[in-house]
Amino acid sequence: MKIQAIINKNAGSGKAPEARLALTSAFGGNSLRISETRHRGHAGKIAREAVARGCELIIAVGGDGTINEIANAIIGSKVRLGLIPCGKANDLATQHGISCEPDTAVNTIRAGRTRNIDCICVNGYHYLTTGGIGFGSDVIKAVENMLQGGKFSRWVVRKLGNRIYSLEIIRVLLGRRIIRHTIRLSNGHRDYDSTLVSLVIGNQPILAKHFRVLPSANNNDAMFDVCMIKADGNRFCMAFAIIQTIRGRHKSSSSISTVRANRLTIKSARPLRFFADGEIVKHDKYFDIRIVPGAINLLTPDRNGGRS
Repeated sequence: MKIQAIINKNAGSGKAPEARLALTSAFGGNSLRISETRHRGHAGKIAREAVARGCELIIAVGGDGTINEIANAIIGSKVRLGLIPCGKANDLATQHGISCEPDTAVNTIRAGRTRNIDCICVNGYHYLTTGGIGFGSDVIKAVENMLQGGKFSRWVVRKLGNRIYSLEIIRVLLGRRIIRHTIRLSNGHRDYDSTLVSLVIGNQPILAKHFRVLPSANNNDAMFDVCMIKADGNRFCMAFAIIQTIRGRHKSSSSISTVRANRLTIKSARPLRFFADGEIVKHDKYFDIRIVPGAINLLTPDRNGGRS
């Protein structure tokens, strides 16, 4: 069996060297090729080349961003995807009960239990966990700015791990005004205009490891969940609604609403940032979002497993 492991050695947890040792020990006798990423987009390039070579298994060693690049490269193929989570949040792995300890994660891959999971496609780009516009994009952008900053900023991000998102939520809420976005939404049956501070579209309940933004979401039901926070009231009312949303208390504010769909379009008069799997992936005025059922063959501890 041809196996390609793709390692992001700069992933947030710092466990990439340990993961390499676990992989070599487990698959050294097989046709294992290990490659390290050198820049953003490189994981996807390596994965596309692996698919072209006829690889049957690709192992992602990194965070949700690394997994996202690989997923976009293997959609439409029969390649199985294994995970050794080494990122800041590891949302996909957490949802499916995949351990962040490399030896345990490798054992999950060796067991070979496959679960077909859905993807969400936005303007031709696929993601596996959560995405959206507004407040969430502001937080993701703030984290990206820290990663692109000096040595101290990067050290803070690595030291805090997934807690960096909690810090940036507080900074965005307190540091400046909360931005309102006037958009037109369409689900194929009706169009309606709305002014929002946040819109999250996802396949699973948890965002950034702790925030239960989409409590009913499931990534193998051919639907995605949408959570909208309307720009009602003053800054403090909107901040309250955001905090209640990330705590999973959606019914505590009339500004919060949720729907389920398999397709949604968003139109805006000005370009908006769209985040997906913990990265800013689009900057546009129009977004066509649709579900892609059973698009990824993911190796998990339990075929029916996952966090609910």
